[in-house]
Order: sequence, then structure tokens, then C-alpha cells
Amino acid sequence: MREYREGNEAAIREALKDVDRSKLTGYPHIDNIHRYYYPETNIKNDTNQSMFRYILNKTKGFNGTAITTDENTTSYDEMIVKVMKYAKSFYHLGVRQGDTVTFLMPSCPDTYIMYYALDILGAKRNMVDLRTSIEGISKYINESESQYFVCLENFPINGVKKLLDKTATKKVIVAKIPSYKFLGNKMVQTIAKGAMKFQELGYRRLGNEILQLEEFKGFHSYVDSDTKIENSLSPTDPSTYVHTSGTVSFPKTVMISDEKQNFVADQYERSLMPFEPHDRFLAIMPPWIVYGILAFHTSFATKMNVFPVLDPSKEKFDKLLLDTRANHSAGVPNHYIMFNNSPLITKDTDLSFAKTYSCGGAAINSEKQEETEDFLHSHGSTGTFNPGYSCSENNSIGTVNQERYNKLGSVGILLPDLEGMIIDEKTGEPLKYNQEGIVCLRGALMNGYLNDPEETSKVIKTIDGKEWCVTGDIGYFDEDGFLFLSGRQKNLIIAPDGFKIAPNEIESKVCMHEAVSNCIVFGVRDTNYEFGDYPVACVELKNDKASYQEKKRIIQEIKTICEKNLSSYYRPKAYYCGKILYTPMMKDDKDAMRDRYNAEKGKSLVKRKNIF
Repeated sequence: MREYREGNEAAIREALKDVDRSKLTGYPHIDNIHRYYYPETNIKNDTNQSMFRYILNKTKGFNGTAITTDENTTSYDEMIVKVMKYAKSFYHLGVRQGDTVTFLMPSCPDTYIMYYALDILGAKRNMVDLRTSIEGISKYINESESQYFVCLENFPINGVKKLLDKTATKKVIVAKIPSYKFLGNKMVQTIAKGAMKFQELGYRRLGNEILQLEEFKGFHSYVDSDTKIENSLSPTDPSTYVHTSGTVSFPKTVMISDEKQNFVADQYERSLMPFEPHDRFLAIMPPWIVYGILAFHTSFATKMNVFPVLDPSKEKFDKLLLDTRANHSAGVPNHYIMFNNSPLITKDTDLSFAKTYSCGGAAINSEKQEETEDFLHSHGSTGTFNPGYSCSENNSIGTVNQERYNKLGSVGILLPDLEGMIIDEKTGEPLKYNQEGIVCLRGALMNGYLNDPEETSKVIKTIDGKEWCVTGDIGYFDEDGFLFLSGRQKNLIIAPDGFKIAPNEIESKVCMHEAVSNCIVFGVRDTNYEFGDYPVACVELKNDKASYQEKKRIIQEIKTICEKNLSSYYRPKAYYCGKILYTPMMKDDKDAMRDRYNAEKGKSLVKRKNIF
């Protein structure tokens, strides 16, 4: 596909033909070369309004399909009506401006509709990962002062009891699982439905704090039609909480405003991405990360048909794309690498429906980027593969390869109104083109970390008179405005699905055990995927002469601690009992520990005495 890439080079030269290089400063954040790629007639939308009002105004008079699931479709008119009814139901339940509702929900119509319904009331949404432990959920509820909780019917009854005991939760809304198809064969589905019936009875025994979704939906009829329920927050105030590993240190709660989320939708609408009304968008990223929220909000703002993916871990990406014939998707590298190797796709498979497939969460190398492009084009696609880059602290918006403005190995150009800068790791001074340093972004900055101004100040810094998000990732901008990443911040482990794992969060939990002297967590290559690592804990015991059986007992107790206090994807996949290794400068030598672990992992089970 060399012709395609030569076309990209020609398109870039044409876009920048009017750039007078002699007048440039050489600093990416001052020159803003990326703006030459966008049409001068690009009209900015009004983003200073609630997310609900933004969608309402953008889709006025349009009645295409908004959401498609296995069971049914929902038009834009139907979605707006449901949003209004759900808003009244929440109002009758007692939700008011400034209140917080915690969601433990997957991508599904009810999640989207409730999200916008709460926006009408001016309530905040606290989006929590389905894999979070009960202790973690309790922490997030208490931090956000949430009094309402929404979950699926398979959430453990004992878990709800604990949340009612440990938090100020007043009401729990229990939604039915939207589809049982992903559970397997019909027998498994039947058993699951029966189990949920039994679960429902258990919920009812908990008392009036528990509401089934169908009961909740009917509450709208108790609110008079002339009752004024719309009472939005200021569009610039925090309206959504998401929980992330962050750039450094422990997982934190990122606060995001409606205005910034509308800004992102506006940037993508004004980008060069070929989003058109009625296009199909595969929403495979979950709604508890900024990337997932903005995927559905941007899709609705551009009048697309959203196909929510209930459980990405059980539903294969290749089958989903072929079944939905999605024109667009936003995933992580492993999604597309699996797609390239899919047994479902033969040489005759038609992929002409493919327009754009965005890729974020982790970097993809040039070889795999080229392979994916070639694969799509050899099956009839005339669209593009679009690696991009950002972080939750900048509202998951930054750079992306677009249309013919696409370079191998790059994560693209900045979107129209964004700015990017590279600073020196030691001095913090801005750097010029092709000089490698820490990537900084601005344009959609978070409101900060909830209840943590100190950590906020470490990430949001004033440089050259402007506030910037200092990402901690290493890279450089070239003279054409393309960003190249040369490394991720070393402290983070990037899992195969793109999630970031902060080692010191795991280390602190392992060190809770009284027998542990110290613990260092590092990433080890997950050979089940083309990209991504899993966490391994190197555990140094106070008694370094402990027997194998004693080590085994201690590690089992540590596992119990981790199961209780860490989300499932945070828990180490293996524990290595041994001395922590250090560099000559007495820094943790994670590379040496990783090499030692891999060497012992390669031994037979008989000889392996330190891995559990």
C-alpha cells in the first residue's frame, strides 16, 4: 500500500504549502502548525451549555436512529422523550441540583439515558468501573458524597448491604441485564435468567431502599407537567467524576465539566474525521472512562447510530464489527491487532463500510499501524486507521491521525483548538521541534482531582502564562505538527485493554501484610496479546529464610488482601518472593527484577520455588 502512504505525504505537503517557515519560532506551542490542516470556514459550536441541551440543539429536527442493541432500536426523538421521563423519575426520587448519583453500569441505553437525565436536574454523575471492589465503590461514593446508586441485577446482594452500611446511600436502582446473549449457549442464558429472578427476590427483602428499574421508570407520572425540574449546574462546574490511575501516584478522581465535554464533541465535529448523520458507531469503550463517555456523547452530537457493547471482555471485536458493519469505532491497539488476525475474515470479506477506526489508550508501533492500514484497504475500505493520544486529565482529547493527514509511527496532529507543548524533563522549559521531552496538552483541562489540590497542582501547571496538563509521557512534535511518543511514564503499567495501572497502589496493599518487608510491582509482557503488560509483585519478606509452605501461606493471605481492596484488573497476576534489586544509585531496578522473574518462570514447576 505504498501508494496510499505517498498520498498521505502529498496531502501533508499541500496542507502546509502556505507556511512561511522563516517566520516560525520553532516552538510547537507557539507556531500551532496543526491549524493549517483545518478549513478556515470551520464554525465553532456553542459549548457553554449543559450536555443535554447540547445534544438537544444538535439533533433538533433529526429523527434517525440513536441507539441500536440486540433487542431494539431507539430513535433520537424516543431517546429525548425517555431522558425527560427519567429526569422526572429522578426528581420524584429526591435528586436535586448538586446531588451525586453513582453508576456501576456498562454501556447500554439505560446508562446513556440516565446520564443525560441527571444533567437536566443539574446532578453529578459518579462513573465507577464494574470491576471495582466493594471497598473501592464505598470509597468513591463517600468521596463524592453520593446518596444514590445504580447497578445491574447481578451485583451481589451482600455488596448492596455493605454499601448501605458504609455509605450515605439512600436509594439503589437495580437495572436488568440488557442482554443475556453474551453469556453463551441457551442453557447458560436460561440458568442466568433464573438466577436473576432469585436475585430479585433477595433485593426485595432489603427493603424500601431498593428499587427495580421498571418501578423507577413509573415515577415520572407523579411529577406534574408544569413542575420546573430543569436546573442545570454551571456548564463550567464539575458534573462528572471518573476514576483513573492518573499520570503519577495513586488512582484519583478526575472532575470534568459539561462545557469541556461539549468542547470535545465540537472539536471532533470540526475535525477531518468523516462523521456523517446515520453513520454507525461501535461503542466498545466503557462509560466509566472519559474515552468511553466522549465516544457516545460525540456520536450523538454528530447524529450517529450508537451500538453499545455490553461486555467487551466477552464479545469479540472482530465479530462485533462484522455484525454491526460499524463505520467508526474507538478502541485500543489490541482490538485492531486481533481484527487483523481474525479467522472470521477471509480474502473475500467486504470491509468497505470501514471509515475510521480510532486507536488510543496505548501506543501502537509503526509496523502494526501499517499492517492494520493494509489489512483494511485490502478488504475494500477507503477509510483510515487513526492512532491518537490523550489522557483523562485533558478530557481524553489531544492528537489523532485524520484522513490523509496520517504518518506512520505518529499519534497524529492536535485537534483544531487544542495546543501542545514539549518541556524538558529536568528544567521544565519548553522545547523545539524534534526535541524529546514531556508532552503537555491544553484545551479541555479537567477541573482538578476531587478533594486533592496538591495532586492537581502536580499535573496542571502554568507554563508560559497558560495552564497545561503535564502528562508525564515522553515524545516530540515534528515540523509538520505530528506528535511522536517515544515512551510512556515508567511508573505506569499499560494493560492489554489500555487501562493504566499504578504500581504503588498495589504495593501499598501488599505491604499491609505484617510479614512483608517491602514490595515492588512491575509490568511483565502479556504474551496473550500483541501489546500490554500484567502486574507482578516482587515481595520481600521480613523472614528471608521462610520455607516454601510458609511463603505459600503468606502469599495466599496477601491475595485475599488484594481481592478485598483492589479492583480485579489491578491485582497482581503473580507474586515473586525474593530480594528487591536495586541500581547502583539505589533506585528500584525493575528491569532486573523482571528479568529474574522471567528466567524463573521459564523453569519447571519442580524447580520454581519463588513464584506464586
